[in-house]
Amino acid sequence: MSSRLKKNLFRLEACPKDYTWNELTAVMRGLGFVEAKGSGGSAVKFRHPDHPEQVVNLHKPHNRNPPTVLVVYLRKLVARLKEWGYLDA
Repeated sequence: MSSRLKKNLFRLEACPKDYTWNELTAVMRGLGFVEAKGSGGSAVKFRHPDHPEQVVNLHKPHNRNPPTVLVVYLRKLVARLKEWGYLDA
């Protein structure tokens, strides 16, 4: 695991208000997830090719530049990543 990914994971666990969509997608890619467009609009799915049951559904934010992810979604994502063993519980 690269030091940049470790830093981004540490930052993700803190659930900051200024966590950007680009940071989130970099973390998901670093963990092996692949981004797949949802059914339309801003829906995005992240799937892990080796673990098809591991799917994360999110909505790409439209709020500002750069787009930031709502803290409530970060908390849910952190809980899911801990459940799957990507983060220490």
